[in-house]
Amino acid sequence: MNLRDNISKLRESDGHKQADLIQMWKDEASTNLQSMKAEWEGQLPVDQLKGYQQYPVADAFEKITSEPYHKVVPMWRKWAVAALLTGLLAVSGLYLYQRSTSNVTLVAEATIYNSKLNDGSEVTLDKNTRLEYNGERGVALAGRAFFKVAKKESGASFTVALNKGKVTVLGTRFSVTSLPGETEVAVEEGRVKYEYEGRSIILNAGERMKLSGEDIVSSPILSPNQFSWSAQVLEFKNTPLDRALQDIGRHFHQNLSLASEIKSASKCLLTTRFTSENIDQVLEELKLLFQIQYHKSGDRYVITSMKC
Repeated sequence: MNLRDNISKLRESDGHKQADLIQMWKDEASTNLQSMKAEWEGQLPVDQLKGYQQYPVADAFEKITSEPYHKVVPMWRKWAVAALLTGLLAVSGLYLYQRSTSNVTLVAEATIYNSKLNDGSEVTLDKNTRLEYNGERGVALAGRAFFKVAKKESGASFTVALNKGKVTVLGTRFSVTSLPGETEVAVEEGRVKYEYEGRSIILNAGERMKLSGEDIVSSPILSPNQFSWSAQVLEFKNTPLDRALQDIGRHFHQNLSLASEIKSASKCLLTTRFTSENIDQVLEELKLLFQIQYHKSGDRYVITSMKC
């Protein structure tokens, strides 16, 4: 039974019959899951949504963090809703929300997700990240994202509204973190302007800025893993372990530190490549390399002992 046949039958069936048909179709072949994912994505063409009106970037962050959302699901595709509830569509890792005809919001929950926006720009959303956009050249971000902004012949700028401040670019590659208590912009290619409360700073490729209190502090990017989270790869070559731990913590957005009694971490050199999806897997690998011991308290990891 192909996907189209299932859709026709599901339209004509009641809830119990729909569930039976979904399960039967799922069991027929593993390729059916991929077919359903492709069909689902085809019905939600994120990169083809048109006609969204411009919204004030100053208000954007407030809107995406305070107003309720409703998942957009074509009502005739009840089979897709049932499949989502049973986890069949969890492979996408992305939810699409729509509050009105003017704004659309993407939410990446349990997985990193890549998407292409209407203007040709590409964005990678970190886990637990929310992005609202209007289909043109303005977005609002809560979480962490990496942007590859497409240049426009018209010279129209691309703006990212943050919890604190705003980023403006023409065409570049950069990452942004916008979380309560943490604001960071790092530039891989091109130039960006960051503005906050009447102040601004221009960042060139290889530079980053963070808010320290209410102060804008810029510095060169020293770590080759600054943008590693977006590719889900961490690489080290003769890297002092204390510096590597900073990169690992930033990569997974976790608080990772050394106990005060550990003085030798800078003498331990790490050469390896991690492709693990969570920090616990990385720490288990470090146990084998350096016999580290650690404890976890809330969202904080502390290395308590190690051997080079």
